[in-house]
Amino acid sequence: MHRSPIIALASALILLAACAGEKADREATVSPEATATLEATQTPTQTVVVQPEIGMGDTIGGVGGNYDTPGFTMTLLSWLESDIAVDGPYIDGYYTFTAKPGMKFVIVQYKLSNDWVKQQETPYLDAGEIVTAPSGYYYQVWNPPLGARSEEYAPSRSTKEEVNRLGGDEGGFQTLLPGEWTTGRVVFEIPKDMTPVGAQIAYVPAKITFAR
Repeated sequence: MHRSPIIALASALILLAACAGEKADREATVSPEATATLEATQTPTQTVVVQPEIGMGDTIGGVGGNYDTPGFTMTLLSWLESDIAVDGPYIDGYYTFTAKPGMKFVIVQYKLSNDWVKQQETPYLDAGEIVTAPSGYYYQVWNPPLGARSEEYAPSRSTKEEVNRLGGDEGGFQTLLPGEWTTGRVVFEIPKDMTPVGAQIAYVPAKITFAR
C-alpha cells in the first residue's frame, strides 16, 4: 500500500520537529560550569614577554633605538652609594650636591657605544625609578629641582676629582659616529636605611639589578 505525498510530507515535518526538540533539550541541559570550561579551552593563549635583567659589567643593545635606528649598546660600569652627587654641565661648569638629611645618592655609571654603520644621537636618560629593600618603595631619578640654585642640596662648584669619580651628566644628546662611545650616569636619591634592588631607566630595554 502506497502512502500519499501529503502523508509523506507530514511525516517528514513531524520527524524534523522531533529532532529540533531533542537538540533544544540537549542545549538546555548544558550547565554554566560546562559552558565556562568550554569557553576557557577556546581562549587563545597569550605570549608573556619576560624582560631581561642586567648587572654591573653586562651589556645590552637597543638603548634609545626607534623605527629607523637600532640604538646603542649599553655597558653598566659601576654603581655606588654616596652623600654627594655631581650634576651639569651648567654655564660655569659642574656642581656638587649634598643629599638631604637621612638620604643618600645611588649613582649608576654606564658606557654607550654606537655599533651601527651610521651616526646616531644618544638618548637623554633622565627618567626612571629604583626599587628598594626592605620596604619595596620606588624612587624616581634624581635631578636638582632648580639646578645650581637648589639650595636645599647645598650646591658648590665641583672639583675635577669629583667629576671623574661620580660622573657629571647622562651622556645624552651626543652625536656618535660608528665605533664611537661615551659615558654617562644616572642618579637616584633614597633613604639611608634602604638598599637598592633594581632600577628601570627610560630607553633601556632591561631591568638593572644591584646584586653585590
